[in-house]
Amino acid sequence: MELGHIVNNNQTKAETDEILRKTRGIKELFQSKKGRKILGGCLEDKLIVVEFMQPSTRTRLKCELAGNWLGATVKVHDEIAKTSMAKGESWFNHLLTFSEAGADILAIRHPENFLPQRLALLCIEYHFREKIINLGDGNYLHPTQGLGDLFTIEEHHRKKFGKEPLKIAIGADMKARAIHSLVMALGKYPVELTLVSWQKPEYLMRREFLQEFLENGVKFTEIDKLPLGEKFDVIYWVRYQIEHGPEGEKEERQTQYNEDFPVTPEFLNAHLKDDGAFLAPGPMTKEIDIRINSDPRMKYGEQLRNNQIMMMTLYLMTLRPNFPIPNPQEL
Repeated sequence: MELGHIVNNNQTKAETDEILRKTRGIKELFQSKKGRKILGGCLEDKLIVVEFMQPSTRTRLKCELAGNWLGATVKVHDEIAKTSMAKGESWFNHLLTFSEAGADILAIRHPENFLPQRLALLCIEYHFREKIINLGDGNYLHPTQGLGDLFTIEEHHRKKFGKEPLKIAIGADMKARAIHSLVMALGKYPVELTLVSWQKPEYLMRREFLQEFLENGVKFTEIDKLPLGEKFDVIYWVRYQIEHGPEGEKEERQTQYNEDFPVTPEFLNAHLKDDGAFLAPGPMTKEIDIRINSDPRMKYGEQLRNNQIMMMTLYLMTLRPNFPIPNPQEL
């Protein structure tokens, strides 16, 4: 299966299943020296350009590592002042330049909603060479993060995932693009979803991200606090999106958020099953107590590594969709 531009989370269930299957295979292959050598030659003739017009740690790391592990040439631009965009260059000319330079992928993070989607349409209309990958646009979507986090949930709950409803709680700032992408991906599978946030219109999940839940009649609940006595298979928590908060109230709302939605050892013991998983897309700020890092249910490191493997999958399915993943036992 070949992936085109990866700018939304509009993959079908069959496509998402295939992405997860290939990611499992690549992760298993990556565990051995022979497997890493095979993967290391997959994209040696490919050029991946990565542009960050917003700060990034985890996403930048996974883009660079995934490309390097596959043998691609990876070029990173992390300041608009270092590109001709600072001189007034149009997006058309920007894309044309990379296309003529031989770029196979342009992966981009930008503060403007829907920009990657518009760039993909330009590439299609003018037959530009590069494929666009959305690394986060404004407060809209973060498709690669959503798929990587879905893979972590599937891997942790392999026996149950897709077969019986997983109880998943997601909180607490619904402006987070990683949440939007994860919810869109989860809507294809049997889950019982609980959304935890301030119960004000601007903090509730936008219905467009819940469309598959609404169409498929999948249960979801919106509350401001997890009820005592109810435990979940997965808890997924995000920081307050201070960059999207109202000017003049950011610090006050950050403080209130930390008080209303703290994650402590007591919180996990009260609400997360013994075999559950706690996930956080990062960065983790003061709402998450550092003591939970010693809890084996904390899967931050595994989640980070799985997102790196997912990025390898997306690169391969975009540029070498017919690459056969060998069985590691046969190497």
